[in-house]
Amino acid sequence: MLVDLYGILSHEGEVKRLTTPIEAACFATKLGEYAFVDKQDVSLTFTNTGAKNIRVESHVDVTLNIPCDRCLTEVPWQIKVDSARDMNFGTESPDADETLSDMPFIEGTVFDVEKYVYSEILENFPMKVLCKTDCKGICNVCGMNLNLGSCDCDRQVLDPRMSKIRDIFQQFNQ
Repeated sequence: MLVDLYGILSHEGEVKRLTTPIEAACFATKLGEYAFVDKQDVSLTFTNTGAKNIRVESHVDVTLNIPCDRCLTEVPWQIKVDSARDMNFGTESPDADETLSDMPFIEGTVFDVEKYVYSEILENFPMKVLCKTDCKGICNVCGMNLNLGSCDCDRQVLDPRMSKIRDIFQQFNQ
């Protein structure tokens, strides 16, 4: 959904409230696509604070299916974001924290809600997701989920730096 902020910019103190659904079917990144389990409507409030500044306050609440980093089991992960950003449409100072050129969801005076939601989810995307804190992961030989049971694979990892010493011991054992 696109929102033209020109009308709000022309009247100091004007407030515009908006509630809109998320149109995307999934959250796609370079790492993969994550299905939405639940997505609440996004609520936005645009306030003209004067001097060509608009403050946008938002509430985003989504739940994504993200695979566990150890066993790859899908984990429903809630991302709930309440944020506020100031957008300066006048002359921007070089020491500003965030300029309009750093905001991919603004083009001219048009605010793209989908791009905004995408950036909010991306900024709050978890670094690591585990299905449980003591997840055992998968077997690196056969790929079995070790949370469901154990396999008979030899998973002993030998240090390659010790290969010469192992060869010497094997010679004495013969």
